[in-house]
Amino acid sequence: MFKFINFMKVVKKYASILVLLAVFPTVWIVGRSFITEPDTGIYDYIPQESDIVIEVNNVNFISEIIYQRIFHEEYVLDKIELEEVETKTGIDYLSRIVLFREQWANEHVWMAVIKYTDKDDFTAYVNSNLNKSNIAFGDEYAIIQLSSSDNQENLNDRLNKIANKDIKPFTARVDLRKYFKPENEINCYFIPPGSENENSIIDGHISFDFHQNHIDISGEFTPISEFENAPFIANQLDENVAFSLRSSLNILSSIYWFSNEKIEGVPSYNQMSLDYDGVNLYMVDFSEGLDIPFKSHPEMQLQFEFQDQNEWQAFLDTMVTNGQITLDTANNLFTTSQGTHFKYSLDKSHFNLYEHDINFKENKNSEAYFDLQIKVKPFIDNTTFEADSTNPPPDLIMFAGLSVVEGLKEDMQVLTNVDEVRFQLLKEEGNMIKADGLVQMTNRDGQSMIECLIFAKEGLMFITDAIEIMSDMTSSE
Repeated sequence: MFKFINFMKVVKKYASILVLLAVFPTVWIVGRSFITEPDTGIYDYIPQESDIVIEVNNVNFISEIIYQRIFHEEYVLDKIELEEVETKTGIDYLSRIVLFREQWANEHVWMAVIKYTDKDDFTAYVNSNLNKSNIAFGDEYAIIQLSSSDNQENLNDRLNKIANKDIKPFTARVDLRKYFKPENEINCYFIPPGSENENSIIDGHISFDFHQNHIDISGEFTPISEFENAPFIANQLDENVAFSLRSSLNILSSIYWFSNEKIEGVPSYNQMSLDYDGVNLYMVDFSEGLDIPFKSHPEMQLQFEFQDQNEWQAFLDTMVTNGQITLDTANNLFTTSQGTHFKYSLDKSHFNLYEHDINFKENKNSEAYFDLQIKVKPFIDNTTFEADSTNPPPDLIMFAGLSVVEGLKEDMQVLTNVDEVRFQLLKEEGNMIKADGLVQMTNRDGQSMIECLIFAKEGLMFITDAIEIMSDMTSSE
């Protein structure tokens, strides 16, 4: 009996971790499970002006973890560490969690909506993990501010209005019940801001569904009317490298879908092809003036195909003037201000960055506008560290620095329980764009929900540790 009660504490612990993971807009953790029907009243707290909405069906995760504990006890106990003390969180775990981004007062602000059971416990738990976030409480739900604001006093008033439902809800704009299916562990809806000249998408939705050893990604986007004649990707993916991407969408400009900070001045292009297979990092003396004391030489080839060479030349000239890059035109060398080195070429229709050469293979039969493949283990294994041969740091700093980064690389192996990620945007009837993808777990006999939850938990811990270590290395100058 004690063992089961102890396990239920663990379920709450991991559900709490799930909540924290869910309050970051980059979370892609999902599951398939024994499904109940939580109340959709949480949708009433999403403001009409939101342009991204993410729903996490928390109950699906809890149901699957309990199921796995009962029928696959050895596997679960090997993955989840039991603890003696239960953490009071004040969270109602049998409810959805919703994240949304609202354009408000010339800002984009991320917020989360979470059902609570106890205000004091909830406030203490959130503040201990999210560094004293601003919280407004409604009758059943709490609104948490996740991103900073230059208009905090006015935003506090906005939080209270959302908590009291003194807003026009998002459902007056889009019926989320039509797209957010309870059998999916994560559902997302996007309405990209900006004009049609800044992106090709009007709106769309993506869902994530866990199976035993993989996650299915599916969805649909509505493009602008002019998109009907858009080209497909021109080059094949390279399935032998750690990261391979092909796109006929101007995604660098359309990064505005997800952030108010877009890459200004990036010229238009027809095709982008990128292959990455690791990076060689060379530790240098702090006299190099780099924020992080490593020169980097990525094993990469990147190509943009375009129609206006003058526009791209002007873009490069601007980056040189602003000190973002230096160009050695005699030797075709491209170096960023942070010490990343490439070879480069620019002609009337292509801009290339590469380490060795450009060797993309043509794809004549594609019906995809976007194609992506990520292999996690090669991504980590193909990262190397050594001392720079021309300007190394002092021996003691070099030994300590290389020891630390090799330790980080070893710690990154916890992320390899995800084997591969594939994602495509494909042509669909009616001038629609179909989203289709897969996250494949390395352990084919495991359970993808537990594997991915641990992946995200360990990943966030690794990123936090890495930032602290790199910060310490920089401050040691």
